[in-house]
Amino acid sequence: MNASQPLSQAATHHSSAIWLLRIGILIHAIGLFVTVFATRQTQFGNYLFLGVFDSRPGIDDPYLTAVLVEKITVSIFMALVLVAVVKPWAPLLLVIAAYVLAEAALGTLQGGYRFSEWTVPASALRWGLPLVLVVLVAWPRLTCCRRWRLPLAAQLLALLVATVFFVHGYLAWRADPRFIDLILGTAVKLLDFRPTEAQAVDLLKGIAVLDFVVALAALMAPAGAMLAARGKARRATAGVEATVGRRRWWRLLPPALFLWLAFWGLITALSRMVSLGYPGGMSEHPEVLLRASHVFGPLALWVLCARLGRGDEWSGSG
Repeated sequence: MNASQPLSQAATHHSSAIWLLRIGILIHAIGLFVTVFATRQTQFGNYLFLGVFDSRPGIDDPYLTAVLVEKITVSIFMALVLVAVVKPWAPLLLVIAAYVLAEAALGTLQGGYRFSEWTVPASALRWGLPLVLVVLVAWPRLTCCRRWRLPLAAQLLALLVATVFFVHGYLAWRADPRFIDLILGTAVKLLDFRPTEAQAVDLLKGIAVLDFVVALAALMAPAGAMLAARGKARRATAGVEATVGRRRWWRLLPPALFLWLAFWGLITALSRMVSLGYPGGMSEHPEVLLRASHVFGPLALWVLCARLGRGDEWSGSG
């Protein structure tokens, strides 16, 4: 690597991961914006209504007041996301992450649905993507950040992906009623077949085991990529063809893993619409948008691990 090469070129050579993160954050924000302006239920809106305005005297209509405040808040949030997509800025991204995290935390705080205590980790990719982007874009002129920026971002994103899949696997293992309804509804609408609830629970057990396996694999992916890079470097020093390294660790974690993670994230998101059929399911499109991070997070992790596997630093080297 040429140390004199300007670090500002990193966004050009590594733009795939950065843009995947940006797009995931943007689509989630659009989903939240559409949800609020369609006057659908959100955790923040519920808190405003039940926890703030409903108990205050002098407010004629607490519900409409809560809706108005939430619409103003989410409009500001949407504007901040649009700015962050064009120009990622660490403080702005931290504010975005904090808002999404607060939305998830309010779900845990208010409860009202089964397994509400798992809302924050289940939403880890939603509030975590801005944090990964912070690691990649913050302090761009500090050369000391070059060596740790890429592995730290990859490991953080791997932890977020693994957390989401592990938690959803746990909820599937515990037969979350929402998941049972999705399976039953999708089978009826898509396959014209109605399984029993017991069959749906059995299927969820299998899905849970698969989620646990891919969560562990995703968590280990950055370490595997770095081991592969070190192996290739040692062989190159010894005069051995670097391509031999492809027969080792990295083949245990092929791109198929990341494609499966993204594919399964997309399928489970779309099931919110498919389970209700057409045209009723079309009204659930905000729920699909809100889960964009489940698709773009694994794809960004694929790009970051590929860079690690080539022994790159997060610098201007292409």
